[in-house]
Amino acid sequence: MIPDEATEVIDANVIRRLKVVELGLSDYQQAIRNSQTVGARGGAIFDMLHLQAARRMGAKRILTKNVRHFQIFAPDLKSLISAP
Repeated sequence: MIPDEATEVIDANVIRRLKVVELGLSDYQQAIRNSQTVGARGGAIFDMLHLQAARRMGAKRILTKNVRHFQIFAPDLKSLISAP
């Protein structure tokens, strides 16, 4: 798939289903604390921020290609996490 096609697919199938969530300082602090608890390091902090946003917004589903790590990082959300 070339970049222009990818952009069209994302615009048509993904963007309209997303809600942008602004995280505050307390969300970042909680994500960092959770990272320390589960041993998430490096780029995994971004996964932790996604999970914090999901908690904050009361997500009904969390889709990821990295199900195992997300379930380890967020045992409280385990039942919501699945592959796309």
